[in-house]
Amino acid sequence: MANTVESIMQELRQMEIGSFQPNTKRVVLLQRLNSMQAATRILPTEVLSLIFQHTCPYIYLDREGRVHNPRGWYSRRFLPLTLGHVCHDWRQVAWSTPNLWAALSLHVQLNTKLDNITAFLELYLTNVSNFPMSLDLDLPPSPKSPTSITNILFRPEYSRKIAFLQVANAPIGWKSSFSSFSRLRHLSLDGHSMEASEELSFTDVPSLVQVSLRDVKSRIILPWLSITTLHLDCVAIDTCAELFSRCLNLTAFHCLKALPPQNGWRGLATVPGPSTSNKLIYYHLESLTWSHVIDSHLLDLFGHIKLPAIRTLCWSQSRRLDLATPSLDSELLRHTKVLLYDLPSLISIKFQHLAIWPTSTIQELFGLVSSVQELTLKYCHQATTHNVLKVLGGTSTRLPLLRTLIISYPYEVSSEPGHGSYWVLRRQEEDLIVELLTKRLRRGVSSQFRLELQNASRGWETLPTYGLRSLIKQGYGLEFVVNGKTMEWL
Repeated sequence: MANTVESIMQELRQMEIGSFQPNTKRVVLLQRLNSMQAATRILPTEVLSLIFQHTCPYIYLDREGRVHNPRGWYSRRFLPLTLGHVCHDWRQVAWSTPNLWAALSLHVQLNTKLDNITAFLELYLTNVSNFPMSLDLDLPPSPKSPTSITNILFRPEYSRKIAFLQVANAPIGWKSSFSSFSRLRHLSLDGHSMEASEELSFTDVPSLVQVSLRDVKSRIILPWLSITTLHLDCVAIDTCAELFSRCLNLTAFHCLKALPPQNGWRGLATVPGPSTSNKLIYYHLESLTWSHVIDSHLLDLFGHIKLPAIRTLCWSQSRRLDLATPSLDSELLRHTKVLLYDLPSLISIKFQHLAIWPTSTIQELFGLVSSVQELTLKYCHQATTHNVLKVLGGTSTRLPLLRTLIISYPYEVSSEPGHGSYWVLRRQEEDLIVELLTKRLRRGVSSQFRLELQNASRGWETLPTYGLRSLIKQGYGLEFVVNGKTMEWL
C-alpha cells in the first residue's frame, strides 16, 4: 500500500506543476488517496492508550521533586483531562486507561469551591480502577475537616486504591481509623491542625512501610515492625527517639532539624535501662541522618543500639550555632563518641553545622570510624574545616581508606556587627589541601582520590600546581571538582 500511496502522491505533485491536466483526474486521485489513508487515521484503542501512557507517565508526588522541576510537574497535573477534551474517541480511551489517573495533586485554599475539588477527587479515584494511586492534598490550616473531601477519601472502595498519601495540614477529624487504606505504603504528613496532646494511630495499616513527617506535633503510633523508612523534619526530638527505638526493621532513618522535647520521653520505655546489657539491634539499617539535641535520654539510647549494617551516616548539630562563642560543647562530643562507637560497616560520613572542633577531637573521632571512604563537611565552621585538613594531612594517617573528600559551604563569623556569618572556602587552605593530597598519594595510602569543593572563591580553579601535576604524571589518579566543574590536568 505504501508504494501505491507514494505513486499517487507523485502524480498529484506532477499535476500541480502542469496545470493543463484535467481536473477530474485529480479528483479521482484524491478520492483514492483518502480511501487508502482512512484506515490509518483511527488508531486502535490499545495503540492510542499506549501512546497516552507514554505522554502522561506515572508521577511520584513528592514536594521536593516538585520544587526542582515545577514546570514539568505542573504541565502534567491534569493531562488526562486535557486528552479527554480533544475529541470523543480520545476521551473514551483516556477514561478507560487507569494508570493515566494514578497521580493527583490538589491545592485547596480557604476560598476554594469544595464541590470542584470533590468532583476531581472522585473522578480520579473512579477512573484509576484498581491501579495503585498517589494522592497529594494541600489543605488550608484549619481544625475543621473538609467534610466532602473526607467522605470521599475515607470511603472504603476509594481508600483501598491509595498507595501513596501526602497531606499538608491534616485536620483533626482524620483521627478516625485508616484501616480501609489497605494498600497504603507511603504516608507523608506536612504539618497538621492537631494539638500536641492528640494521638494519630496507623497500627491498623500493616501495609505501611515508609513514613515522612514534617512539623507534626502530635504523637504518632505506627505498625512498628513494618516500617523500613522514616523521614522526620522539624519534629520534637523525643518523638524522633521514640519512632527510632521502636522501628527495629528500618533500612533508612533521617532526622532533620530536631526540635526540643515536647511529648515527654514515655516512648523510650522499650530502651533497656543503663544497668542492663540488652541491645536494640538494627540489622537492616544502612542509612542514618541525625540532627542532634543534647539530652541524657539520647545518651542512654545511643548506648544501647547496635548498627551492624550502617553504611552512610550524616551527623548534624540541630541548634544553630552561637556566633559569639561557636565552640564545641563537651556534652555534644560525648554523645557523638557514643554514637560513632563500633560502626564497622560505615563507608560514608557527613558532618553538618559543626562548631569549632579542635584537632584532638577530630583525631579521636576519626579513630572511631577508620573504615570511612568518603567524608563530607557541609556548613561547618572554617576553623573546623582547617583542622580536618590538618589531621588528614598529618604524620599519623587518619581514615586510611579515605578516597573522597567533599567540602561544602564552610562559614566564618563576620567581625562586623550585624553581619552574622558568611559562606566561603578561602584560598588560604590551598597549602593544606596540596599537602594532604601529596602525602596520601605518595605514602601509598591511596592511588585514587576525589576532592570536591563547593562554593569555593574565585581562583581555586588554578589549584592544580606543578606539585599536583607531577603526581598525575607519576600515575596517581586525582579527580578535582571545583563548584561543579571537573578540572582538566592536561
